[in-house]
Order: sequence, then C-alpha cells, then structure tokens
Amino acid sequence: MTKWSRCRFCPRRLTDPESQRRGFGETCGRQRGLLPPKRRRTRRRTAPRPKPATVPPADDVIPGQTEIPLTYLQVTLESI
Repeated sequence: MTKWSRCRFCPRRLTDPESQRRGFGETCGRQRGLLPPKRRRTRRRTAPRPKPATVPPADDVIPGQTEIPLTYLQVTLESI
C-alpha cells in the first residue's frame, strides 16, 4: 500500500500513521463523510451531593417573631 505524506484533498501534511495509510486526515475525512462524526464526551455522572443539615431553632426565638435576613451593605461615599 502507498504511504501518503500529504492529504489527497488539501495541502496539509499527514503526521498520523493511520491518516498516511488512508491518504487523508480526520478533518477532510469528516467534512466529506468518509469518517464517522466525532463522538462527544459525556459528563460522568457523580453521586448526588448530600443536602445541608437543617439548623435547629435557637433557644432565644420567640414564637411569631419575624426573622430579618442580614445583608451586607457596601460602603459608598454617600453613606460615610
């Protein structure tokens, strides 16, 4: 069998032994339907993450009291 140094369809140099045997590279082969499409990698499934533990109510909570969430206030020139 003939060993090709350049692609039959374009001027690219063939470096892979399999491509040299075929006479064309992967890119030209896929574009012309001579090679099957490249398979996409699928993400490996991992174990589900454990749910965070629920925090028991504090002793100083009064029934009916509304909890106010604490927020970070960015310091600006107007607030100084």
